[in-house]
Amino acid sequence: MEIAGASTRARASPAWIFLNSGLILVPKRARPGPGKVWQLFMPSRYYRVQLQEIGYVRMIVESYDGLAVVRSLGGGRGEIEWLLGEGMEEEADALAARLRDEVGLCAIERPADWIDLEASPLAG
Repeated sequence: MEIAGASTRARASPAWIFLNSGLILVPKRARPGPGKVWQLFMPSRYYRVQLQEIGYVRMIVESYDGLAVVRSLGGGRGEIEWLLGEGMEEEADALAARLRDEVGLCAIERPADWIDLEASPLAG
């Protein structure tokens, strides 16, 4: 049975990679060849928020499917990074503006001592 407007093109099989903050789906065309290093080009936003609000902000942001993954460097820091999904910059900025009004989320420059994520392929 054919559906009008449906594409018959095959989709690239995805791969999952593990980051400290969770799993991310990577299209086949973006996977490196054997012996090559994974490189992620995900836009980031950095924010400061009260420590007791980090969990709330993470819950709200990550509840928007594909918007962003939130990470922090650990206890005692009110700085967080949003790793944005592809094409989600405008939505992320709009949500950040609402969270600014609600919990005092404040955009900041990337902290000088921020540790970058290293990605590695999952053993399959």
